Amino acid sequence: MKQTKLNTVKRPKRAAPLHTRASVRAGRPLHKRALVHPFTVMVLLCVGVLIAGTVARSLAASYTVTATVPAPLPATPATIATPFASQHLVTNLTLVKGACPPQSYVKVSTNGLMGGVAQCTANAYQVQTSLVGGANQLSAQVYSLTDAPGPPGTPLTVYYDEVTGSTTPTDTPVTVTGQPPVVPASVPAALSVTNVERGGYRHGQTPRTSTNPTVSGYAPPLAKMTVTFHSDPETCLTQADDTGYWRCTLDRSLPAGEHHVDVLALTTSGQTLTFPTFQITVDPTIPDILAAPGADPLVLRSDYRYQVYAGHQSVDLNIGVTGGTLPYSITTDWGDGTTTKLTRTDTSPFTTSHTYGTPSGANKNYAVLVRATDAAHAVSVVQLSAVIKGDGIALLASNTAAGGLLDTMHHWLPLIVPAYIVVVLMAIGYYLGEREEYRLLASQKRRAHAGKGK
Repeated sequence: MKQTKLNTVKRPKRAAPLHTRASVRAGRPLHKRALVHPFTVMVLLCVGVLIAGTVARSLAASYTVTATVPAPLPATPATIATPFASQHLVTNLTLVKGACPPQSYVKVSTNGLMGGVAQCTANAYQVQTSLVGGANQLSAQVYSLTDAPGPPGTPLTVYYDEVTGSTTPTDTPVTVTGQPPVVPASVPAALSVTNVERGGYRHGQTPRTSTNPTVSGYAPPLAKMTVTFHSDPETCLTQADDTGYWRCTLDRSLPAGEHHVDVLALTTSGQTLTFPTFQITVDPTIPDILAAPGADPLVLRSDYRYQVYAGHQSVDLNIGVTGGTLPYSITTDWGDGTTTKLTRTDTSPFTTSHTYGTPSGANKNYAVLVRATDAAHAVSVVQLSAVIKGDGIALLASNTAAGGLLDTMHHWLPLIVPAYIVVVLMAIGYYLGEREEYRLLASQKRRAHAGKGK
């Protein structure tokens, strides 16, 4: 049997490509190879992000957009924690503090008139406002950031004991322990009664008073004071100031005759201090030291609606002042270290204005305090609020290295942007040129192989 020999055809080995992308790049000068390298692309992208951030920062500072953004209605009312109900105050300027829901602001009203505004920060607010002599009703109303009112708060009544002449201590205080009298230190630790009406008090005395007696003394700072007059109990409530001084004038008249007086202090640490019971004799012929209510007390008020202002935009506040004695001296503390002063010779409404810079990052709230003083040195204040729009670039704030770089680039944008566009176009051009050259070389290689095959 013959064996059949199979003829095998040997295929020629495929020649190595004469030109590849790598060979094309290897033959390029160094600057051309770098421009199409992926690392170069990444660098160009990073530089592009910086330029875009600088342009966005510039646009944010240059354009103002006015819009109403829906905001949720407050679910809970604002409360007043300080001052407390029925408290007697020795000055007509008081700081109202309390709790409030987030994303809201609070208007504090005094006797039905707007007395101050504050933004709710960390679920709390504080407003400095002024009172008139006698009873004052305080109320706090919470609003959303679109000026929609939330649930009403519970109003309370406080008293400003405006007296004629001085009622500061005129004698050495007597301590609770009965030890020799000691003038209280800067931080009193004991409870003392120093004055009844305008006269100094010493233990064992029975002072003669008007039908609305005033008792004053010292206690630990910020202690809550309760002064009770018997036999039909009448109570006067107040609070010691930060030096420990307190004073309370009974707002209801006592009948003539002798009355027992108890004084109690509740300290901020929860300790209760008592002063030995003493007696007074009420004499209706003795003039009351409470000042007669003024026919037209000095009152400073303003309207307010929530608004976010752009940096370098004029903040205009409409102010009204009535009562008191002309002329008025008006001082506005804008909360950024700037104050403005003006004089008013009539009671017509006026506008005070200020321009803030653009804060870095989030919006910034400034508490604006307007203070009016009349010719008789009476004082009235109203606190308002100015919210200034931030630049929104919190991570690249001006106090960071990146923020400083953006600020520097901002001044050179007219040169940086065209130069960057030229570099990007050059990189694209070199990349397209390389592709075209590679296509031509590959076409030449195919034609060469076709010629050899013939």
